[in-house]
Order: sequence, then structure tokens, then C-alpha cells
Amino acid sequence: MKRITLYAVLVIVVIVAGVAIWLRLMQRPAAVLNAPPVQPHVQDLAGQEAPPFSAVDLHGQLIESSHLRGKVIVLNIWATWCGPCVEEMPRIEREVWQRFRPDVQVIAAAASENAAKVAEFNRHMNLTFPLVPDENREIATYYGGRDVIPRIYVIDRTGHIVHQTRGYGEEEFAGMVSAVERAVAAR
Repeated sequence: MKRITLYAVLVIVVIVAGVAIWLRLMQRPAAVLNAPPVQPHVQDLAGQEAPPFSAVDLHGQLIESSHLRGKVIVLNIWATWCGPCVEEMPRIEREVWQRFRPDVQVIAAAASENAAKVAEFNRHMNLTFPLVPDENREIATYYGGRDVIPRIYVIDRTGHIVHQTRGYGEEEFAGMVSAVERAVAAR
């Protein structure tokens, strides 16, 4: 009887130890749980020559960055599902596109989005600047990869990135508008 009790206790200890080890492996350590969230690597492109790109907008027009030299380009990387992007887009329309045309060309590249989805989005937004589906993330990859969206790149008349935003907020947006003003003023 003592032997059976001893075996039963050993089996219970082994099972409890196995469960404890399994639970520990399945859980993240407390230090990781309390750690600040990991931020994606921010690729600062300001001061660099803008990577060339070409795309077809919703109206079937080919847009090539090389043909826009001499204009200030405001390139917005965004997505239809992105709340801050949706909030920012009407402001880009009013405070950049309508205000600075014809000196500024706004282009909004929808990362991982197809033309149908972007067109449906614009039926509700009524934006007049070119919207470009970037289904394969080609433009988004050239400009910051998988960094946070929305991202805006202000490209001066010589083809250099003079400002970039990361995310959307009052300070980010105001800084972008100031950069556009400076780029437009520099002839």
C-alpha cells in the first residue's frame, strides 16, 4: 500500500510540475507584460533624394514622380481602414491641395489597397487630389516600409524630401503644412 501511495504521489508531482512548466512557457514574463510597446523602426528620409515612383490613379492617369520635378509633391501613405488617415484626408484636401494648387501636387498612395476599395472610400470622401491604389505596397516600401501610417512626405521642387510626418496629430499636421509653405516659397 505504501508503494502505491508513493507512486501516486510521484505521478501527481510529475503532472503538477509538467503543467507548471507548460503554463510558464505559454505565458509572457511579467517584465515583458509591463514593458512599453515596441515601436517599429522609424526610417527618417528627410534630407534624402526622394525615391522615384509611378502609379495609376483612380481615373487611369499615370503619375510619375520624375514628371513632377518643379512642383512640390505631398505624398501621403495611408489606408482606407486607418482611422487617423480618414480624419486627415479632408484636411489635406482643404489645407494643402486647395490652398497651394498649382504649385503643389498631392498624391495619396493607399498601401495594400486595390482600386475598387479606394474608389468606394472616395465615394464617401469626395477628395479631388489623385488617389493611387498601392496594392503591392511598392510606393509604401520605398517610403518607410512598414512604418506607421499615415505618413506624409513633402518633396521639394528639386526632388528632395524636406519633411516627413509619422502618424496624424495637430503638431504633425501643422509641421507638414509649414514645410509645404517653405517649399512653395523656395523657387
